Amino acid sequence: MKKKLFILLLLLGFMACENESISPLEIPDFKIQQIISRDNNGDIHLTSDFSYNTDGQLISVSNTRTNGTEEWTELTDFFYINQALAGKKFQHLSQGDYFTEDSITYLRNGLLDKIYKFTSYSGQRTYSRIVQFEYNNDGRVKSTTSYDPNSSDTQYSSHFIWANGNITKTTVYNNQDKFYEVFYEYDNGVNYELNNPYFLDSAPALSKNNIIKATYQDFSGLLDLSCNPCYSSYEYNEENLPTKVTYHYAEHEIIYKTNSEN
Repeated sequence: MKKKLFILLLLLGFMACENESISPLEIPDFKIQQIISRDNNGDIHLTSDFSYNTDGQLISVSNTRTNGTEEWTELTDFFYINQALAGKKFQHLSQGDYFTEDSITYLRNGLLDKIYKFTSYSGQRTYSRIVQFEYNNDGRVKSTTSYDPNSSDTQYSSHFIWANGNITKTTVYNNQDKFYEVFYEYDNGVNYELNNPYFLDSAPALSKNNIIKATYQDFSGLLDLSCNPCYSSYEYNEENLPTKVTYHYAEHEIIYKTNSEN
């Protein structure tokens, strides 16, 4: 069971509710144009192309995946209402009758309240997960709770400790049982995932800087890790944005849109 299945963080979308307001997602000063991911052998296994509207909002990410001689495309579309992020839809283009959607309710102060995640197959649309958010007094995410609305035995919660604008510790519970903890260390570079809708389902997207070390403590014996601690290194451009990220298993090359393309 891989750890990425249990890092239960921000998902996207929108469900319109009476008397609730929508808060626009703050658009960063930079825009990612493409991310090229390579494995340890240097072979490209994923190319992600980012598209934006005239207001600079992300409207789609097209992923081309390669596995040997096999290649397929996945598409994530993002939707907006009154300049605010309103939802996303993910689909494997070879499976037109199957896709997933995320929808969200907002609190009156504009913060995320609950995330409703749907699965649609052959016209049948069903809930798969709901994620609820709680906040500290400063508006930072204090915890998220993810559960299956059809089963009370599938609840996970993540609790966050912050320092200097970054999450330094995450504690994850499986129902009432402590599952694992993660301790993070950061550099001073600009987090290229921050405020980008495509990355809001991962812990790094919440922090202002880039993670250089993540150390896990397993309390269940079920956490399957390929590294512990896990290290990341970065190469930066003159704007302190990472142009290359190297992990123990892969590397990402990040290409940004120029000012003339924005």
